[in-house]
Formats: sequence, structure tokens, C-alpha cells
Amino acid sequence: MSRGTRAPRTRTGPAVNGDTPTIVAVLLACAAVVAAIIGARAAMVGDDGSDTWHGAVREDVKRGAGLVEDVRFVYTEEAALAFQVAEGEVRAEEARREARQSAGLAQELLEIQAGAQDGVVDTVKSSSELAKDPKYRLDGGGYDVPQRLADTRAENPDLVAIDPDATEAEGADLSYESALMVASTLPAGLAFLCGALAHGFPSRRRWLVPLGFALTALSLLLAILVEVTH
Repeated sequence: MSRGTRAPRTRTGPAVNGDTPTIVAVLLACAAVVAAIIGARAAMVGDDGSDTWHGAVREDVKRGAGLVEDVRFVYTEEAALAFQVAEGEVRAEEARREARQSAGLAQELLEIQAGAQDGVVDTVKSSSELAKDPKYRLDGGGYDVPQRLADTRAENPDLVAIDPDATEAEGADLSYESALMVASTLPAGLAFLCGALAHGFPSRRRWLVPLGFALTALSLLLAILVEVTH
């Protein structure tokens, strides 16, 4: 008695002839895409950190230049003029004192000298805020040059408010965030490894594939946490 022809069996298990199952291909694609997106974001944040550091250097140079210019203006120009005013006032006072003790032509010459010194004082005083403003006069004589410097600095509040240290700290934070972003791609790399192993070892797919997807999700979650907390 002859047997009928058997129908060919259809294999529904793991892929045959080296074909990659759809689920493994999806895992590999997901791991690669997640790693690429996080890596791109890490590169962008790292570039921002580098630009911020460069900005801190520029701010430090700008702040230093502003301070040097203010110090030069107050101590080299205004303070020098104020010294001339103080010297002229002293010379005028001494000439008048000697005139009071003299007579005749000597007295007239001393009074002329005192008047000339007064003229110098009036001319120079108009060119120096330090010498012109009474609030900078010290009770014991002289001028409050540090206060004048502080007031000069306050005339440019935006320049005084420059804080390169804070900008540098911001750049450091961005660089740290970039490093954390790069670190968050490690689970995605392990997920890609799981996908490759699942392709080569079909008997391990039952746990390698779920583990790969879990690692991919973990990588994405870590990247989101880094983005939210920084």
C-alpha cells in the first residue's frame, strides 16, 4: 500500500539560511538610531560648552581692559590734575601769607603770583572731576581717589557686571552634560551587541532580544534624565 505525498513543512521558528528575523533587525535599528541621536545631541552640547569657554576668555579680556582703562584714567589723568590743583592752592596760599608780611613791590609781586596760581587752579580744576567735585575732598587734605575710581567704574554697569567665572562655570557644566550624554549611549551599544549575538546564536534569542530592547530603552531614559536635570 503506497503512501500519499507529504506536504512540505513550513518552518516558523528561527530564520533559516542565515536570514535575520525581523525582531532582531528592529532591535539593531533601534539601538543604532538611539545611539546616533544621543551622540548627535552630545556633540551639540559639547560644542556649546566649548563656545561658552571661549566666551569666558573674551569676557575676562574685556573686563580686564575696562579695569585698566578706568585705573589709567583716574590715576594718570584725573589724579595728576588734582595734584596740580592742590599744588596751585598751596602755592597761592603761601604767596598770600608772604604778601601779608611784605610791603611795596614785593607785596605786589607776591599777590600777582597768588593770583596766577588761582588762575591755574581754576583752569585745571574744570578738567578734573576729582578736583572739581567737593565730595572727593578729604578733611585732612587731598582727594578720595579710590572713591572716584569706584564712581568711574559705576558709570559702565554692564562692563562691571561681566562675570567670566560664571561663564566659565556654565561652559564646564555643558561639557559635563556632554560627557554624561556620551555615557548614556553605552546601554545602546550593549543593546546592539545583544542584537548581533541574537543573530549569531538563535537559541539565545528569547532573552537576548528582550534584553536588547530593555537596554535601548534604558539608554534613551538616561539621555532624557541628563537633558532634564542639566
